[in-house]
Amino acid sequence: MNFTDCLIRNGIVFKKQEYNDNCILFKIKNAINIVFMNENSSSFKLDRDLFYYLINQNLPYAFVLFNKKENKVFYLEFKDKINWLASSFERCNKNSLYLGKIVLNNQSDEMTILKQIQIF
Repeated sequence: MNFTDCLIRNGIVFKKQEYNDNCILFKIKNAINIVFMNENSSSFKLDRDLFYYLINQNLPYAFVLFNKKENKVFYLEFKDKINWLASSFERCNKNSLYLGKIVLNNQSDEMTILKQIQIF
């Protein structure tokens, strides 16, 4: 899944910043930050630094997670700063966390994700 091309094809205005080889940040219409991650499995790891960057913005944030091996996409959206992800980082001193089984419960598709993004 090429998320950049998907946004362009659908006329969604965005700013893009590469975070690392598997992670790209998108600011959509100055209304939401989206983190796109791709991995060879459904195991996605979030760095503490990236998480703190997201919660220190005055925007909601979401994750579009792509499993390249199985060609599956997942979507997690966080409108509030106080959520299970924030409490997970508060309770531990790890530099990164696996998003875990919650990912598997949030399988999505390109059209559903685009509809969610366009709400903002």
